[in-house]
Amino acid sequence: MPKSNENDVALNGNSESFDAENSIDGNTESLAEDNDNNIVSDGSQDLDPSPYTLYLDGDTVDDNEDSESVEIPDSEESDEDENPEVPEPPSIKERLVRFNERLEKNGITVGNMVMRIIAAFFFANSYWLYKSDVTRKMYKSLDLVRQSKVKTVIVSIVVSFLLLSVLYNLVTAFFPRRKISTDAYGMALSLFIYTFLTLWKNDDFYYSVGIVIILSAITYYLVKNNLLKELHRINTPTSVIIVALGAAIMCAFVGTMCVMRYRIYYASTFDLGIAGQMYHYMKETFQPLTTCERDRLLSHFAVHITPVYYLLLPVFMIFPYMETLLISQPIILALGVIPLYLICKNRKFSPASTTCISLAYLYSMAIVAPNFYDFHENAFIPPLMLAFFYFMEKRKWLGMYIFLFLTLSCKEDVSVSMACVGMFMFFAHNKKNRKQRLDGAVDDDPKYNKVKWHGIIVAILSLMYFAAATWLLKKYGEGTFSHRFNSLMVDPDAGLGQIIITAVTNPGFLLTEAFKEEKFIFMLQLMLPFAFFPFLSKKGGNFLLLVPTFLVCMLPDYYYQHNIDFQYVFGMVPMLIYATVINVSDMNKKIRKFALPFMAITAITMTFAHMTPRADYLKYYKDNDKTRIEIYEKYLSMIPDEASVECTHIFVPRLSMRKEVYMTPGDINNHKWDDCDYVVLKVGGISSEDAEYNEKRIEYMMENGYVYAFGDANYIAVYQKIS
Repeated sequence: MPKSNENDVALNGNSESFDAENSIDGNTESLAEDNDNNIVSDGSQDLDPSPYTLYLDGDTVDDNEDSESVEIPDSEESDEDENPEVPEPPSIKERLVRFNERLEKNGITVGNMVMRIIAAFFFANSYWLYKSDVTRKMYKSLDLVRQSKVKTVIVSIVVSFLLLSVLYNLVTAFFPRRKISTDAYGMALSLFIYTFLTLWKNDDFYYSVGIVIILSAITYYLVKNNLLKELHRINTPTSVIIVALGAAIMCAFVGTMCVMRYRIYYASTFDLGIAGQMYHYMKETFQPLTTCERDRLLSHFAVHITPVYYLLLPVFMIFPYMETLLISQPIILALGVIPLYLICKNRKFSPASTTCISLAYLYSMAIVAPNFYDFHENAFIPPLMLAFFYFMEKRKWLGMYIFLFLTLSCKEDVSVSMACVGMFMFFAHNKKNRKQRLDGAVDDDPKYNKVKWHGIIVAILSLMYFAAATWLLKKYGEGTFSHRFNSLMVDPDAGLGQIIITAVTNPGFLLTEAFKEEKFIFMLQLMLPFAFFPFLSKKGGNFLLLVPTFLVCMLPDYYYQHNIDFQYVFGMVPMLIYATVINVSDMNKKIRKFALPFMAITAITMTFAHMTPRADYLKYYKDNDKTRIEIYEKYLSMIPDEASVECTHIFVPRLSMRKEVYMTPGDINNHKWDDCDYVVLKVGGISSEDAEYNEKRIEYMMENGYVYAFGDANYIAVYQKIS
């Protein structure tokens, strides 16, 4: 069967080549010899030496069986040639798999494409949101949608996508080995830009929490898939640069806006006017005297024992301006990041983890927000207390005690916090934790056993300081501020001991007072930037660091002590951030990897949303209130520096650099001075009650030797005493 033999030869292909590659001894016989040795009885050739022979009809026949080859008719063969079998087309799934394989060969994955599309979408929307002149009111409605052009936005998205593709190719070409995920960075950056632009227009607290959830989910995905690996591998110099830059940005923004707030006359007697006059007296007489705090010449130490103010006096003597205090306050707070950074380094945290913790401190709402309520001694507490913690961990007892007394000098009630810190030192070093240092490392150093005894000393010294300070205030000063706890005391006149009686007899009432709605929101604002890590401790002694927050901020019914915008939270931050550090030290690295970026993101996002309205101060200063400000400045500058002045509260900071300045009382019958050289009243943009008061005040002045000196009928009136 010649035809069959031809086909068999064709099917076997290059037999010589096949045998040469697969024979054991490497010797290959010729095709002719093989054919001669395999002649069948009917004269046909058996071309396949294997046990099976492949025929055109697809059947296989065993040579061991007595079977004859079946000759295929020409007609059947021609039919098969005319109607060959058509393979089934690949399914959609198979096509997608093949397409994805081709993309992966070129370094492109479906995940990259999705991230690039998301990045393009948010970059384009960020651009148009920035370009559009949208007010906060418009942003919260459909007005922006009505102004937008869909086609323009779509074109912007396409252009952004193409630019991102070009960027990807450039980075891949120049850095082929690094495998930098430009799409991941692009998506992260676009989301941050867009969300921060929206936060600029929408400063709602709950909206900021929602943004935190979204950004945290995106960050979790990127970190889990190691798409931001370059950020995890930063070295210490890079970490220091990032933290220093973050501190500089915080100080620049806060300092600038606080100065603008002062210059547009949004500050008041309490507490910027008091601080300004006190530093003026300290510069001239080295005594912390004021007249505007209690309507008479009085040492500020009669109200609060705060010798820490003298630390800033050398700077004020060189730059004797109100702006010096406002710019110095955020810088003082930012200095706290130095001992915090050293604590993290001492605990062997990675540079990336240390950076996240440092940024969470710098941008927590409790550090940034209170700056906009003037200048306070509480701002010294975070850097000084964190320095205390650092020297405690390094077992440098002299340094620890120096910063203990510096911290106590900030305010009399700080001693309660330091007493809790001392008890923490004792209980964190009990027998069960003997092999565990505060920094989380095994330690056989004899100094370890001394820590708990130093803790007892710290607690005793702090309580002694508190007792002495309260005694001095009651005997020689204006008394303590126990009235802020009146809601917890059956007999407020009996003293703070009444709170203990309430706690013993009805602890549920204390918890009810501590977790009211406004206090619960305050707790979220305070704790979210620290990811609630202060509560996640395996050691009971660590919870002592939370006690001051509960006592000072949660229990009192005094509104300002549980408001994130006021200075009382300054003193809570160092204990909370330190509790966060020591609790994170006990967690595995996987939790740190996700939780610490969450802290930084939360702090920055929530603070940004909360602070964006403060940026309007600059606009007010340059545009909106320019006329009013110029008029105020014109007439206030005409008052001699040596003259005594009584004025509306918004003018006290501006006029505080003098020996006598008083705030105009709300009750005309409670005035305590009749001999001020000048009286300054705000006459424009005031309430009906203030207008009525001004009428009575002017009538009284006219009867007591005052005349109208100068002013503007729509803004300010200045009266001078001539007899």
